[in-house]
Amino acid sequence: MRAGYNTGFRAPALQQVQYRQITLLPTSSEPRYSGISNNQSEVAAAADTRTQGLGFVATYRRPLGRGSCNVSLAANDSRTTITQLRVPEAFQDLQKDGLPGNDYIDQRQLPLIRTGNPRQKLILSTRYDIGKLSLLMRNFYSGKVESYDFNLNALPEGSSYMVFHGKTSTDLTASYRPAKRLQLTAGGNNLFNIYPDNISRPARSGRAPDGFASLEEYTSYYQSQNVGKTINLPYDYDILPYQAQQMPLAGRYFYLKAAYSLGGAK
Repeated sequence: MRAGYNTGFRAPALQQVQYRQITLLPTSSEPRYSGISNNQSEVAAAADTRTQGLGFVATYRRPLGRGSCNVSLAANDSRTTITQLRVPEAFQDLQKDGLPGNDYIDQRQLPLIRTGNPRQKLILSTRYDIGKLSLLMRNFYSGKVESYDFNLNALPEGSSYMVFHGKTSTDLTASYRPAKRLQLTAGGNNLFNIYPDNISRPARSGRAPDGFASLEEYTSYYQSQNVGKTINLPYDYDILPYQAQQMPLAGRYFYLKAAYSLGGAK
């Protein structure tokens, strides 16, 4: 069993590296884009963040029957907070113009840094080896994820705040070595065909857009301001019902694999 603690510099998360905010503004002549993107000419350290957490790994091995059993558990719990926002002078006007969707740093982007990845992750692995045969089962748990919906047809500051529940998936493989250099494997990933929550459910597990008590109240407001226009909330839920922030979207699949080693010890 081992555990660890560290402090110091951490490389930026994917959400931090890819931070951007672009808004399409219609004008009388042609559409105009404002804001920032993550190209090389516009990179800025827009937020100071702090990540704290605890990692834990435990392994256990013992003989079982004519073979041996190896069980391991890896767990991680971490939290990222934003300690300070840094809006460059050149973009101060965007932040203060009263148009939330035009902000250099807005409420849709910040949760991607704070809660866009699961805080809790666990991997439980059980392996049994007997002669030339090896069986391995892995269970993966990803904790909840929270983020704003990005609804282009709704309020400029974003739409509903969605909460995706934690999910567990299971992989199983069987490997056989007919020769020292050859290994044959049959496996199945996500055996129980687990998907993230359909985004309609997280939208109701979270909260309504800022300033509204419920999604129903927001819907009534939207329709009163956009007569004859159908609300699409959460954004494109009928076309893209899932998001890949929490876990892969491939569902269950099976595979066969053959591996032959050309070098190494005989």
